Amino acid sequence: MQTKQIRIHYLEHAAHETPGLIAEWAHERDHSVSGSRLYLGEPIPRLEYMDMLIVLGGPMSVHNTGTYPWLKEEKHFIENAIENNTPMLGICLGAQLIAEVLGADVYPMNHKEIGFFPVTLTPDGQHHPVASALPHHFTAFHWHGETFTIPQSARLISRSNACLHQGFTLGENIVGLQFHPEVTPKMVENFVTAGEVELDGARYTQDASTMLEKADSNELRGALFELLDRLATRVGRRMMEPMSL
Repeated sequence: MQTKQIRIHYLEHAAHETPGLIAEWAHERDHSVSGSRLYLGEPIPRLEYMDMLIVLGGPMSVHNTGTYPWLKEEKHFIENAIENNTPMLGICLGAQLIAEVLGADVYPMNHKEIGFFPVTLTPDGQHHPVASALPHHFTAFHWHGETFTIPQSARLISRSNACLHQGFTLGENIVGLQFHPEVTPKMVENFVTAGEVELDGARYTQDASTMLEKADSNELRGALFELLDRLATRVGRRMMEPMSL
């Protein structure tokens, strides 16, 4: 579905966790894309300068505000974006940040989940107007050691064997995904290089060669594009609503 040009802004937390396929989708749709590399001290623009917000992943925890003081400002910004009903997609750390802002707990998992593993949509996910763009069963790339409880009023949309809370939605404008649908083969290579110390052979941790072999078969490209198309349609509806900054 083609929508009018919209302004997409992303929040980036690490050099190896870029927008990837999200940027490819935006360019194909002729949407404008800008970003704030928070780890380099780049500022976040005001909400009125964006129509959709993408909160990317990162190796830090939502709790590491002492080491990464910009996390406090980012959480405040996400809170304002939620209050203004800004269409938003959070990925991995991004989903955890949104969940925490919404009052959920973010906590360590029993096992890290690193590599390509199956994910299943819940009935709520299968019937959600945006999240249902994802297949009922699919394999996704993961790299996380923490997870979240489902925020109040949100809906659990996906799960895996290692992580029962793989995604959530809040209304039709907010989607949080614990997995990484945006990765390109080069991004998987960069993940492996940046996080090599974490590849300890644990139960849900694949070795580097397995991940690199699977990197060319990201089956979620089309589904991600459809999900983003559907989220983009929410922008037009939001433009009909008053914004209070």
